[in-house]
Amino acid sequence: MTGSAPPPDWQQRVDAHPAVDQPGHPDEQDILQRLYGPPDAAGIYRGEGPQ
Repeated sequence: MTGSAPPPDWQQRVDAHPAVDQPGHPDEQDILQRLYGPPDAAGIYRGEGPQ
């Protein structure tokens, strides 16, 4: 692909949905907390939950 050619149409649609950053399932946060423990202050699950 050259720098002068526009990107293909499908590339323009990647991650274009307005809810792309929302959980895919209503219970996703519960599942993550069971697997990895509570998130830190930044909302990141560090994997410090029960092993």
